[in-house]
Amino acid sequence: MNTHLLFVYGTLRSDSSVNRADLLGGNSVFIGRGFVQGRLYDLGWYPGLVLSDNPEEQVCGEIYRMTEPAVVLAGLDEYEGCSTRYPEPHEYRRKEISAKRQDGKSENVWAYIYNHPTADKKRITGGDYVEYIKESP
Repeated sequence: MNTHLLFVYGTLRSDSSVNRADLLGGNSVFIGRGFVQGRLYDLGWYPGLVLSDNPEEQVCGEIYRMTEPAVVLAGLDEYEGCSTRYPEPHEYRRKEISAKRQDGKSENVWAYIYNHPTADKKRITGGDYVEYIKESP
């Protein structure tokens, strides 16, 4: 797995009100908006992505090219609580998945996938965390 691309869909998005895109530091370059096949859940002050087999279920986010993938991913593993420092099962797991860019081209990207049951979680039906937050009371 040697992808240098990263898909972010929540607090790491540049247009998020929480905006922790600073964690990408000077080691990533914004490529553009993208989409992955999945469902998004409200976990409190951040969302969780669960992959889906249904092509109609899409999650909106941003794609970045990491210039220093090892540095960026190590920092994000800490932020997402899935580094070796944290006990298992982790809330998230980093996985290489397929994302579509706005131009329709598919790319292999790293993404953080929610790793717990969702039965008691509220689904973000539009698949866009930033829009969901804007519409929330």
